[in-house]
Amino acid sequence: MPLPTVGDETHLHWTNPSSYADVYEAARAALHAVDPSGVAVVGGLADTANGDVDLQQDERWLAALPPGSVEAVGFHPYPYVFEVSDSLLESDTASLRSWMNVNGFAGVPIDVNEFGACQMTARAIDNSDCPANIEQTSAAWGAAVAGYTRWALCTPSVGVENAQPFPWGAIPLTDLHVWLPLFSSEQVLTAFGKDYLDAATSLTTSGCSPASPAADRANAANTESGHVRIVRVIRRGACSSSPSADPSEGDV
Repeated sequence: MPLPTVGDETHLHWTNPSSYADVYEAARAALHAVDPSGVAVVGGLADTANGDVDLQQDERWLAALPPGSVEAVGFHPYPYVFEVSDSLLESDTASLRSWMNVNGFAGVPIDVNEFGACQMTARAIDNSDCPANIEQTSAAWGAAVAGYTRWALCTPSVGVENAQPFPWGAIPLTDLHVWLPLFSSEQVLTAFGKDYLDAATSLTTSGCSPASPAADRANAANTESGHVRIVRVIRRGACSSSPSADPSEGDV
């Protein structure tokens, strides 16, 4: 019997938690068969605090997975439709951790592997995904992302092991979309990109010491625009040069 899904050219979106649990288990077993050290991340649980895409739905999906089988939980907190405050990035992440701790997932790391915001622009080919009441500037989003990244990676109790904002950008179509990128189509670092990469540089060089904007700026001065290598920051202090992926709800 086919598993219930909906999809597009690049993603499958699962409509049934138990079916997704079966697929996760099969994918985890297949991964470990070829790479015993590999980590199977529960794909992209989205949280927009809006309708059916919220923490309660994420918890419903996790509840279908047997405790002890989950190796990491992918989380996509998207305040661009919160219509409340970017501060929900922190409170909703903490709430997810609290639920996990009392439902058999204590110690399972959270991978914040996609989160972003939007801004309507004259160049965008379609502004419909970014109503006026939820758009924000690159500078405002950058400040929120830098603060959230520091909080997430420097608060051991929430168990976040990486923070990867979306999207990287730096391709010709970047400026034609509403998503605020780290790099423009011209491969110029944006205000958002600068704030995030300043925070990433500080965390990877100085660890979780008190934030120092002056130190961040000094570190960033040594980073050439368009050639930044820090993308994925790990709380333990390591980093990866791999660009952020774009997993969606229910991906494996």
